[in-house]
Amino acid sequence: MGKVRGCYAYKKGERAEDLAGHLAEVAECCAGLRLLDPVAFKIAREYNKPKGYIRDLIVASCLLHDIGKADKIYQERCDKECEEFSGHDVKGYKLVATAIQRPDWEVGDEVLRTTLLVPILGHHYFQRELERLRDDLSSVTDISIWPPCAEDLQAMLRGKIDLFETREARNLVGGVANLIGRGDIVLAATNASGLLGEMQGYTDAF
Repeated sequence: MGKVRGCYAYKKGERAEDLAGHLAEVAECCAGLRLLDPVAFKIAREYNKPKGYIRDLIVASCLLHDIGKADKIYQERCDKECEEFSGHDVKGYKLVATAIQRPDWEVGDEVLRTTLLVPILGHHYFQRELERLRDDLSSVTDISIWPPCAEDLQAMLRGKIDLFETREARNLVGGVANLIGRGDIVLAATNASGLLGEMQGYTDAF
């Protein structure tokens, strides 16, 4: 019986990075940054939200930023190499937006857009053509999780719940883990026009 392949964030020749490990490492790095608390404090003051809630959303965006790479359309190419994951930002954003469309979350909430969804959708913004991003936002309607990714990511996400102090963030991470377990997921409709406008506004200053 052949060896079951893993779930990759990147693979080129003998060099490879595990997706679950990559996400965990980025989240742990973010959680340990000295700047995290001052940034969370400023955002919390702006939106009149608890600092711990904002801190958790920032760390969650790091934990989930590459979650769209778990789609089998990328992972099936990793027998040889997988360096190109075009559209994974949109898939990840829509997966997380689908997970938070529950009574205790409001996907249209400005603080959620600013601290959770914009970072996931925009973490490759400067490498993206805006029209291609718009097209992907319109055309991406589902995600099919590669089975080795589902197992690895569910275990990793559930193991990282202790990074978060708020019930909302713990529920978010648990909700994404549960959603991944479904395998084939129809992504909820999202209104991303405002999100794109915010992203352009943030980056016009650079």
